[in-house]
Amino acid sequence: MDATGEPFIIVSALVKGTGTDTMTNINDNFLVDTSIGSTLVASM
Repeated sequence: MDATGEPFIIVSALVKGTGTDTMTNINDNFLVDTSIGSTLVASM
């Protein structure tokens, strides 16, 4: 959520060093399969 409490409409989430990525839905939810210890990189 942003500083006013509004959800970011679409955020891309990438598992660093892989081709695995996803995007959030309208409720800021996402699902991605990855290994423990992986780094998640988010961008708007």
